[in-house]
Amino acid sequence: MRSLLKIILIFTILFSSNPLFAKKKIKDRGPIAIVTVAPNYPRAAAEQGIEGEVTLEFTITTTGTVTNPVVIASNPEKLFDREALRAILKYKFAPAIKKQKAIQIRVSQTLSFKLPDGYQPHLIDK
Repeated sequence: MRSLLKIILIFTILFSSNPLFAKKKIKDRGPIAIVTVAPNYPRAAAEQGIEGEVTLEFTITTTGTVTNPVVIASNPEKLFDREALRAILKYKFAPAIKKQKAIQIRVSQTLSFKLPDGYQPHLIDK
């Protein structure tokens, strides 16, 4: 039993001091989007040729999911809010890192609603 403990101790010392086996230090950083989802364009807005944007504030958890989104600004007011909220809840992030640990963080992001160039609202199928 003692010889097994000695072997384990020797391997632990060798591998922990070897740069190939040492834990890599992770630098502090903000969250990184790894999955983004385009919001659905509201039919009423598309039919009228209306474009806009919604600014959301939300929490990115330590696992990279989005929680507690709220609209902090929208133009035009309320027209795109529901679809922006639905889309942001589908985003996935690599979480923010501080002192080598994933942290929860509150952020804001603006989602734009733009119609394609040459779009003609009267050509929508009803």
